[in-house]
Amino acid sequence: MARLSETDYLLLTMTNEFSLPGKLFEYLASGKPIIALSPENGEVARLIAETGAGWCVPHDQPEAIRRVVADAVRLALDNNIPFRPRRDVISRFERPKLVASYANLIRERLFPDDLNWG
Repeated sequence: MARLSETDYLLLTMTNEFSLPGKLFEYLASGKPIIALSPENGEVARLIAETGAGWCVPHDQPEAIRRVVADAVRLALDNNIPFRPRRDVISRFERPKLVASYANLIRERLFPDDLNWG
């Protein structure tokens, strides 16, 4: 985590359009802008857009990757990184909130008549 704080951007690669790697959630929690190399209509791209956390570029389009990296370097050198991650959206993925949500779901399914669950 110490190394993350020293960077301007974080690089994430995911060639599967249906998966969300755990690393993505670590990156989101850091608040650093993400450059994701992943399918443009995949889950990573959707979450990056929803959270405003960075760029998502198709991993199989080298020219698009070159443009994004060049833009990222230029913005970093100008000290003008434009991303402001949406903390309200990112907070939905924090572990305590997810655990509580899953616990409630399990309780509702296993014990639908028991109203004493807190």
